[in-house]
This record gives sequence, C-alpha cells and structure tokens, in this order.
Amino acid sequence: MDNSAVKSLATAVILQAVRDWRYLCKGGKETGGCNFEELEQFFESECENYLTGTNMAAERIHKALKREKRKAHM
Repeated sequence: MDNSAVKSLATAVILQAVRDWRYLCKGGKETGGCNFEELEQFFESECENYLTGTNMAAERIHKALKREKRKAHM
C-alpha cells in the first residue's frame, strides 16, 4: 500500500468512528460494534496512531465530540 492509500484508509476509520458517535448522540441503539465505551477507548488511545503525519489531534476531535454528546443529552 502506498502512503496515500494508508492515509485514505486511516481517514476512513476516523470518519466512521465520528459517524458512529453522532449516530449514538441522536439516539441510535448501541451494539457490540457501536457503543460509547468502545468509541471513548478508540479516541483516547488508538485514534492518534491513525492521525500520524496529519495536522489533526485525537484529543481535539474527542473533546469536540464530547461537547456534541453533552448538547444532545440536554
């Protein structure tokens, strides 16, 4: 795999995690493959690996998603 393919795959993984988070914030049903516990773990420990070589930070993405979750549950 060339570097651009790796970056595309890494971006797709992160975007799917963000989509899953937002789905759950909108009241979507948690499943074994889509739940806040696993997504929290991903953003806290695995996400940064996918962002290597980009100008994005896992912590910043995670903080923004947590704000969305708080707003959704108000």
